[in-house]
Amino acid sequence: DRAVIAPRDNLGRERTRSAVPRHQHPGRSFGARLPENITPEFVRDEVAAGRAIFPANINHPESEPMIIGRNFLVKVNANIGNSAVTSSLEEEVEKLVWATRWGADTVMDLSTGRYIHETREWILRNSPVPIGTVPIYQALEKVNGIAEDLTWEAFRAPLVAQAEEGDGAVTRRAGV
Repeated sequence: DRAVIAPRDNLGRERTRSAVPRHQHPGRSFGARLPENITPEFVRDEVAAGRAIFPANINHPESEPMIIGRNFLVKVNANIGNSAVTSSLEEEVEKLVWATRWGADTVMDLSTGRYIHETREWILRNSPVPIGTVPIYQALEKVNGIAEDLTWEAFRAPLVAQAEEGDGAVTRRAGV
C-alpha cells in the first residue's frame, strides 16, 4: 500500500506511462520521474562535471534506478549490518525492508563477523535500492584484524568481489 511507503523520485511512473499516446510504443520505463527542467543533457552534464552519480550495478538487478547529486532531490541513507555478537540474516533483511519502507534511498551494509558474505548476499537480493559496503572489513578479516598486515592485494580482492556481487557504492574507513 502506497500510504505506508515513503515517496521516491520514481513513484510517478504510472502517470508518465499513461500520458504516452496510444499510437506510440511505450518503450521501456526505467522508473525515473524527472521534472521538466531535468533533461538528459542536464543529467549528462552533471555526471560529466562530477556533481552526480548513478549508484547502480548491473549485478544488482533488483535495484531501482536513481541519481544522487547536488542538483537532485536529497537522498537518505540507512546503515544496517550484523556483527559477531548481534543479529541474524533475517533481522538484517527486516531492517532493510523497514529502512526502504520508511524512505531510505540507499542502504549501507556495515556487516562484520562470521556471516558477512551471506548477509551481504541476502541484503542485495532483497533490496530495491542501491547497497554500499565497507570492503576493508572483509580485508581485515583476511589478515586476522592486524591492520599493519593489510596489503593492496588483501584489500583489492574483497573490493572487486563485492562490486561483482552487486554493490553500488563503497565506503572507506580512514580511521580503521
